[in-house]
Amino acid sequence: MQDPCVFVIFGSTGHLSRTKLLPSLYNLDVAGRLPERIAILCVGRRPWDTAKWREEVTHMLEERLGERMDRQKLPQFLERVHYFLGDISDDDFVIGKPDADEILDAESKRQLKARLQAIAQEREEADRNR
Repeated sequence: MQDPCVFVIFGSTGHLSRTKLLPSLYNLDVAGRLPERIAILCVGRRPWDTAKWREEVTHMLEERLGERMDRQKLPQFLERVHYFLGDISDDDFVIGKPDADEILDAESKRQLKARLQAIAQEREEADRNR
């Protein structure tokens, strides 16, 4: 059995995510090239929940892929996709979400929190050095 994998997209409601990242991840999933136990955590600042985000993802894939979209594989992909309202400078934005416990085990949450804190510190340092 493979270890769980978490793929995080910051700014998930933006152009790059909509036109490149999510369609590519969908195509990889359809081809059976994503890990079986992957969670795709989409982080954005729009006040949405996972259900609303999955609707948005469905529409963006329909727009981007048209007839090439395999509707039978779509539910499997959408099960992997989760949305979190948050800002990278907020240390607890993922940890505090009620449904995070369904997606991440304790060790994955600890590792993700540590990485997010490191990214936020790197960003602050880069801003100071400008």
